[in-house]
Amino acid sequence: RARWVDVAGDRPIPQRASGFLSLLASYKDVLYTSATAAYLSKDGLLPVLALHTLQHLLVSTRRRLAHDRKKSDARDQGFTRPRVLVLAPFRAHALAFVNEMLRLLPPAYAQVEHKRRFEEEYSEADGAPKVPAAKPADYIETFEGNTDDCFRCAARFTRKSLKLYSAFYKADMIIASPLGLRVGMGSDGDKVVDSDFLSSVELVVALHADVFLMQNWAHVAGIFSQLNALPKQPRDTDFSRVRAYALDGLSKRVRQTVVLSSVAAPELSSLLSRFCTNVAGSASAVQTADGCLALAPRSVRQLFIRFDAANPAKLADDRLEAFKQQLLPTLLRSLEAGPEAQTLLFIPSYFDFVRVRELLKANDVPFEAISEYTEPKAVSRARSALQQRRLGGLLLYTERAHFFHRHKLLGARHVAFYALPMHAHFYPELLQMLAGVSGG
Repeated sequence: RARWVDVAGDRPIPQRASGFLSLLASYKDVLYTSATAAYLSKDGLLPVLALHTLQHLLVSTRRRLAHDRKKSDARDQGFTRPRVLVLAPFRAHALAFVNEMLRLLPPAYAQVEHKRRFEEEYSEADGAPKVPAAKPADYIETFEGNTDDCFRCAARFTRKSLKLYSAFYKADMIIASPLGLRVGMGSDGDKVVDSDFLSSVELVVALHADVFLMQNWAHVAGIFSQLNALPKQPRDTDFSRVRAYALDGLSKRVRQTVVLSSVAAPELSSLLSRFCTNVAGSASAVQTADGCLALAPRSVRQLFIRFDAANPAKLADDRLEAFKQQLLPTLLRSLEAGPEAQTLLFIPSYFDFVRVRELLKANDVPFEAISEYTEPKAVSRARSALQQRRLGGLLLYTERAHFFHRHKLLGARHVAFYALPMHAHFYPELLQMLAGVSGG
């Protein structure tokens, strides 16, 4: 905390950041679903999160080194050395977090090994294309910098130095993307599967978790399923100094998990309820939603269709049946009006996208599709056909494709939502693109 005063001066911590720091200091699991990319930046939550992480690392490191000097047999360790895991979607986000930690390092840590290499590999490459200024502000904040999503790096703290690019089993902190860490761990079909370095993690930080939902959520769930599992090999462990609760397989009960996201999603709540059993409890910080319907163009007529879904496990089937019975006939009638009634069909989930696509094929409904897997040439062809009124059918569009590219789809007269988008601001964004709307 004294270092914070040295770096930030006497300027008080912003109220929201101060409340967030109090939650972190309680060592409860924290789900914070109003952490936008802008507020996670340098003047927001990121500095206090780096402060909490650094304090946890330095206190535990100094305690261990003090016991080593005294040749004490205190039980102050886990099975393996890594104690902190930081998950970030892109290299730029990892760089921002590490830079905040380095800024708060005590003056005694004068040496940071491989710092230049880290900055070169995690910064944006020279000559890399910049994010177009015409893109929305939240898109620029999320995707500026190095957007490589496959990386992993470990850091080791000693009494007076910090070494980046340390070996995992000799490191105190691991910072990685879900994809990069899963590649490093290996999967069930690989000859070598190693996740023992996650057996003694005491603090997990998940930055920009809403972006994980747009990547591959299975990687995140796979990592959490391996956290604090008993190691398969001894790994030169001094069992006389392993904490008693770790030997009993209860390390996960004292692990703090911090998940930050700009949106609330059931996957995030499920992650904490399934894999996080902290004895200190949990806390959720949810921002009151102001709603987005007021941002929709007033000239657009909006119709919401309600359907019954008594069983949540069958929601996908019920939604498809409701689409088939209530919405699809209306869309087919609109196609009879020709190019003047081109329709954009927005589908948030890729799994629903596949089911709708097969349904349309089975009913011989003409359509084009833009998903996260569509080739750029096919995307350009579909966008041109829509803009030039040559579509001749529906245009299917997934939320992931919109999240990663923010295509400007001009020429549609109608837009239909198979389900509401996870990111609420996508709804008025898409309505603004409709033909006849100012700017669309």
